[in-house]
Amino acid sequence: MYTDVLSSDHGVVVLRGGARAEAWEDNTLLLVGVEEAMGDLWIQTGSQWGPFEVTTALLESEPPLRDGYEDIVELSIEALGPIAVTELDDGDLGIPVVPSAGSYRIRVSARGRLHDRDRGDEDGEQELGEDPVEWYFIESWPATPAGRVVHRMTSAYALEHTDEPELMRIPEAAAGLAASQRIGRDVDGGAGARTLTGDLGSLRLTQTVRGTRRKMFLVVSHVTSWSSWRVTEGSWIFGGGGNRYELGARMSAYSSDTADQLTGSNGTIISWFTEVDRPRRAVRLWNWGVKVPGRPAWDKDMFLPTDTRVTTTLETSRDDHGDPWTTIEHEHSDVPIEWVDDLRDWWSMQLAIHEVEQEAEFGRAARRKTP
Repeated sequence: MYTDVLSSDHGVVVLRGGARAEAWEDNTLLLVGVEEAMGDLWIQTGSQWGPFEVTTALLESEPPLRDGYEDIVELSIEALGPIAVTELDDGDLGIPVVPSAGSYRIRVSARGRLHDRDRGDEDGEQELGEDPVEWYFIESWPATPAGRVVHRMTSAYALEHTDEPELMRIPEAAAGLAASQRIGRDVDGGAGARTLTGDLGSLRLTQTVRGTRRKMFLVVSHVTSWSSWRVTEGSWIFGGGGNRYELGARMSAYSSDTADQLTGSNGTIISWFTEVDRPRRAVRLWNWGVKVPGRPAWDKDMFLPTDTRVTTTLETSRDDHGDPWTTIEHEHSDVPIEWVDDLRDWWSMQLAIHEVEQEAEFGRAARRKTP
């Protein structure tokens, strides 16, 4: 049995080392995405940072369920070698889970998810030396493959995230979606596409929302489209780059069948970080990749001759009641002059979505504090 304390910038710790597992995304604790079905398994924490106390145990056979844990799930994996639990960005070996390749059953038990969430410094960051705020027990034993099981899902975090979110109704949605469809039509090059003259412009928007910049920096710095799942049916597809802020690592996204058609039906938004100063500022280059007949889908040409630039800055202050507010500024520069107004409407929609989500989160936090 091993016990250690981990932290995170991303609200997850990971089982890492290489494993085959059936994709599983409909529980709130242990996530196995389609792209990760032969890689990391993500344990989703309630706190974004922790600290988290993690205990692992390699057993000979299936144990009884542990008392006192609110969320418990298990699944079968085919380990390709030793597996350990570690932080998402950490290259260390981590806490051992299984010692070698083979077929195993993995059970993850969690307690405290979303408890003590508001502890931390003025920017929302957990302070060094604090006691753990959540506890995880990971048990493994040799076993033939079997189905996935949710034994319990009763934590505050699980109860808040079990139901699918309802579609938002925001005034900015109609203009933002229409703008995305005009740009997508230009990328597709079909009927109604505009001729781009090559002249460039820029736009800048600000929005002040509840919460600290440290808590929202991850999603704000990476955002490609919130509207893809909050104000429209369907979903964008995302891939590449991950959430590790690696400079130059390509991230891609395309519109799929959602009404937000910023990429068009044949294009892909390709972006990469050129500067990251967490939690204050991030700079990404953006372009639209388009498919080329006869070439692999991943081998795209850039639609624009000049990459556009998205600069995001966040500043946090507190009101007279001590509540944190963060001003987000998005500057999108070097964009085709024909797209400036459309991108302004599109970004206005994205920031409006984030404002609504932060207000909802603030309300949930206030209710948790109410005796």
